[in-house]
Amino acid sequence: MFRHLPPALRLLSPCERLFRPRQLLVLFVMLGLCTVGTTPTASAQSGSFLESLFRSIAEKQMQESQKHRNPTPSKSPTRPSEKTPDDSVRAPKPAGFPAGPLGPARPSATPRPTNPQHQHVPSKPSIRVETQRRDYETGRPTGGRPETRDHRDRGRQASSVRAFTSDARQFQNEIAQLLRYVQSRARASRDRQEINELRLLLPEVYGIHAETEALVARSQSIRSLDEIHDDYRQIDQHYHEVSFRIRSLPSRDSDLRSQVAKCDKLCRSLSKACSITPQFDRHGLHDQMVIAATYIQTLIDDLPTARMPIERSRELTHQARLLRQAILEKADAVETIQYEQIVSDYTQFVDRWQEFAEEVAEFRDPVLDRRLARVDQCGDETYALLWMPAPPHRHPGTVFVPGPIDDDHSIQIGDPRSRYREQWMADAAALEGAAQYLHADLQRLGRYLQPASYSQSLLKSSNDVYRLARSIHSQLDAGESVSRVQRSVSELATAWESLSSELQHLDHHGLSGRRALAVTQQQQQMLPLVASLTASLLPVN
Repeated sequence: MFRHLPPALRLLSPCERLFRPRQLLVLFVMLGLCTVGTTPTASAQSGSFLESLFRSIAEKQMQESQKHRNPTPSKSPTRPSEKTPDDSVRAPKPAGFPAGPLGPARPSATPRPTNPQHQHVPSKPSIRVETQRRDYETGRPTGGRPETRDHRDRGRQASSVRAFTSDARQFQNEIAQLLRYVQSRARASRDRQEINELRLLLPEVYGIHAETEALVARSQSIRSLDEIHDDYRQIDQHYHEVSFRIRSLPSRDSDLRSQVAKCDKLCRSLSKACSITPQFDRHGLHDQMVIAATYIQTLIDDLPTARMPIERSRELTHQARLLRQAILEKADAVETIQYEQIVSDYTQFVDRWQEFAEEVAEFRDPVLDRRLARVDQCGDETYALLWMPAPPHRHPGTVFVPGPIDDDHSIQIGDPRSRYREQWMADAAALEGAAQYLHADLQRLGRYLQPASYSQSLLKSSNDVYRLARSIHSQLDAGESVSRVQRSVSELATAWESLSSELQHLDHHGLSGRRALAVTQQQQQMLPLVASLTASLLPVN
């Protein structure tokens, strides 16, 4: 556990040359305070833990995007039979002068005249001719300084980069303030639905702050805004979605809304500097529409066995097939048509869907009601991606499901409270699977790790992450209380810190090369899941 001692604990080492009683006394007092009245998850609950998680994710994304835009050119292999000529050895020309006692003759563009009296000495160009040289693009004299315009262009670009960096740094500070307002509202609110919505927003705001921080660092080493155009476009798209969700909250908190307005203004300024119009997630829209089509297909499969007349079942099945085909066509066209056209087409589809859903809901079949609710969930997500408030559903029906995070055991499957729990369960299930694979791989590679104490400690940390992810998944599925889930998430944060600390020294303990890289990649894949769960469910300080 204390294999890698921090500087403070080195005072206890017998090898320490300078023995300072006062520092040692302070150390023992601090250790006593840490063991009395505190939990082992205190450090995990701090904002620095979450900031470090999201900072690692943002930096990794920035590196991947740069690698994708600037791939390293591969060198063509040289055949063994081919010899690469040495540039330092110049081969003589076939028609050159023969080598003499002073070596081979130097090649020359013009042969040396035999009569020194007839040697031509080139004259220097006159100043008058040089100053009359003209720029072929503008037709204006350059005055002997053709590079002046390039200097001006570079100066303007440098000025634009400095202004952008300043605005981006201010945007980062305002996002940090927005994060504090969201946390404050989550503590003060008494509305469970609003609290859950704010908890879902916390990972997104953390992510935008980390992405902007990485962008600011990147902007300090560029010459033109073109180099970060794509990176900022992703931040712009991400922020507009979060801004819409915050403005759609029922909360009337004036401080929160005022802070969102400040961030909106800075975002518009940054977008103008990069010549970017507001971006919406076309890929996300496509995915949501395809998911909705999948749920409609499930509804089509269930209609023949529903409790309704056969003729009526056939009519509704026919309508459902037409709706499924319509939403798939709109999904295929999302990448090419304009925003206004997408909104118009999707609004028309929703009108057709609402009429169909009302007809199906009349039969009060629990299975069909579940299918309708699933499609409605996709509709709400699609409206959020389009920055539009979702219309109210006109076919309510109660479907009993296991209790969600707020201990309400009777909710509709389309209720927003169910959406919160399902998203957290999806993250917990994905983390459980990834942690299980990581632990199994570390068990297989344990024979390479030295010493045995390091191998045992690493396996314990990976098993703790797997065990806690499985526990959180089960607790959410069973609808246990929020305080119980939060305790498990706090333990998960502590276990993840321990695992990450162990894996930092992997290459110093007998595992390197491809094996170490594979383990590190598995950890990187788990990182966003841990960040999402801990940011949403850790107690808000």
